Formats: sequence, structure tokens, C-alpha cells
Amino acid sequence: MICILDASAAIEIALNKPKSKRLENYLKKADWIIAPDIFISEVANTFWKYHQFEDLALA
Repeated sequence: MICILDASAAIEIALNKPKSKRLENYLKKADWIIAPDIFISEVANTFWKYHQFEDLALA
């Protein structure tokens, strides 16, 4: 199985949000995990927004 990991799913996992365990299970079953070309930009932008507006620590 091939999974396409988008930024929202990656952030859900990284921040241990409610759906993270279910998403992790999909990724564990995958033979390949791929991501869109803009994945890094999307993740960086989302973490910047969390830092600016949700008081996510830089650490």
C-alpha cells in the first residue's frame, strides 16, 4: 500500500492530536509513504501559525 502523507496529517501526528494514533496505524501498514512537493513549506507554515497564534513553543 502507498500512503500520501499531507501536512495536516503529519502535524496531527507530531502534535499528538486526537486522530494521531489512527493516522500512525495507516503509516505503519504502508509499504511506501510519499508526500507532495510542497510538504515542507506547508508544514513550516502551519507550525509558524501555531507559534504565532496558538502559543506553540519554539522548542
